[in-house]
Amino acid sequence: MMNKKILNSDGQSELKINYLNSYDEELPSILLIHGWGSSSGIWANSTEKLALSFNLLTVDLPGHGEHVELSFNSIDEFVSELEACIPVKNFSIIGWSLGGIVGSLLAQRLTERVTALVTIATNQSFLANPKSPSGMERLDFSAFSDALSSASLQNQITRFQVMQAQGIETAKHDCRCIRSLIDGVEFSIDGLELGLSVLENFDLYDCWQILSIPVMHQFGQYDSLVPASSCRSIAENHKHHEYQIFFDSAHLPFISESEKWQLDTSQFLLRALQNQIISKELIADSFSSAAEGYDELAKFQHETGLKLLELLPDKEIDRLVDLGSGTGFHSGSLRDNYPAAQIFELDLSGAMLAYSKRFQAAESPEKKLPIKALQVQGDIENLPIQKSSVDLIFSNLSVQWCDDVDEFFNECARTLVIGGKAFFSTLIQGTLFELKYAWSMVDRGVHVNRFESLSKLQQSCELAGLALDNCHEVDQVQYFDDLRDLLESVKKIGAHNMNSQRAQGFLGKNKYKRFSEAYQSFKTNKNQYPLTYRVVYLELTKRP
Repeated sequence: MMNKKILNSDGQSELKINYLNSYDEELPSILLIHGWGSSSGIWANSTEKLALSFNLLTVDLPGHGEHVELSFNSIDEFVSELEACIPVKNFSIIGWSLGGIVGSLLAQRLTERVTALVTIATNQSFLANPKSPSGMERLDFSAFSDALSSASLQNQITRFQVMQAQGIETAKHDCRCIRSLIDGVEFSIDGLELGLSVLENFDLYDCWQILSIPVMHQFGQYDSLVPASSCRSIAENHKHHEYQIFFDSAHLPFISESEKWQLDTSQFLLRALQNQIISKELIADSFSSAAEGYDELAKFQHETGLKLLELLPDKEIDRLVDLGSGTGFHSGSLRDNYPAAQIFELDLSGAMLAYSKRFQAAESPEKKLPIKALQVQGDIENLPIQKSSVDLIFSNLSVQWCDDVDEFFNECARTLVIGGKAFFSTLIQGTLFELKYAWSMVDRGVHVNRFESLSKLQQSCELAGLALDNCHEVDQVQYFDDLRDLLESVKKIGAHNMNSQRAQGFLGKNKYKRFSEAYQSFKTNKNQYPLTYRVVYLELTKRP
């Protein structure tokens, strides 16, 4: 176990925040919050690799461990006290079970300080309800809770430890591990009853809905307390959140699969600090191979483009650029809107631009004007355009392919004239959530592209000096009679998975069967398979 040192609080609070490793001001920090009937010692054997990249802080819940003597009237009172005692400005939170609830409430209070939230074995509501049907039955919970007394305290703690590990091959080992990690830890009845009251009464739906930070929910496949099927309600109700299933774990994935848990959790938290990189070569090749049949298949893309066109201002401009122009489908409408403007089509795919060039002799749909757009192959994060030379930027469903959205919006601001306008549609977190859920029930691979949160896009615009004049998001849902047609639709428009961590190799009959079974839960009463694209439309102006 790594050495602990007690941090001095503000001189008034008795709350203790501990370091698991030596503090390094160059590293980001994580606050770890344990679950019911445990203590901060539970993390001792599961954080060695995390400690290489993060400062690790821990806190004991009221009535647990070092805080056995501390008493609070409510969990909100404890969270308020905790908020005032955390010694670092910015940090991520990892909360296990009850600690996930506490961590969620803390993240809600400190949205400007908390960079990311990871919950382990925490569902929206610990007890089953219509919005979170995978919770524990109330009668089962009441039986456990009613049995808690001073005389039975240790027996209930031991019983709970067994429940946390049951159902997996390493159950005996995990139980021995838990007991050794919290051996000698003291608990108070008041603290344990407060924790049970939180589990019984808290529903995190509203809290999770308003969180704008990256959130990851982790579950164990064999967890009998918080079933892995809880991620279904998260997929439906919190589409901007991520989730992960550990296939060899029950309630303790950070112990049962410690190595993998530390690696995956580190990657998520670091990605929250630094954008996920997507291969630009794969993007170009993907859309190039789709060029010839793209317009026929890409009905969804065309619909979003038409909605974006409706936002364009009715005024004369000299020069506009369509970023990620693809086949040039919208160039005719842009020509109708701006008859005298010089129009540039810029795309990463040479095949898309070549396809568009073949049709430049065509006329615009309304005014029958020659389109006469100029094709430029380039990267939208490194625009081959002079400073302050563009009056209007139009970009339909391209921003989501950026490695670094900060750099993209900086480039847009650089090329726009003062007062110049930019209009974007892009995909954000919540897109393809049905696909993501179904694949999560199959294996550990990354099968679905990751999309930025709306709050991240808004922050990037602000940093670039682009004023946000208009912003609205909408879920556009496509329906398919056959699941293979659904998968093919994503692939044929070039929008399939291009993450560097994507799963490799062939799908196989068994995997497809499990994928199909998981997707059935989304099937409509018309026996169709839905596929959701969450689209945001942005109107921006370059500030002086």
